[in-house]
Amino acid sequence: MNEVSKSEFRDMFFRYGSEADGWGEAYWERFFAEEKTPPMAYKVEPPASPLHQRMMIVSDYGSREHRMFFLTEESEESFFGR
Repeated sequence: MNEVSKSEFRDMFFRYGSEADGWGEAYWERFFAEEKTPPMAYKVEPPASPLHQRMMIVSDYGSREHRMFFLTEESEESFFGR
């Protein structure tokens, strides 16, 4: 997982996220626009293939990291036990 700037994280958030999936401007403003527990590191693992379209973000306040990664639709379903 690569550490990126907040600006790069934001660019990826809007490039890969969609309002339909809940990753819109309102979500960004609520959870990322203003640092609640600075400093936070921003880490990203880009999609491994075109099938890895499901963006996931974990905010780990203990480690002070926001981590973005991507799953396939199938792996997302098994992750959530669907």
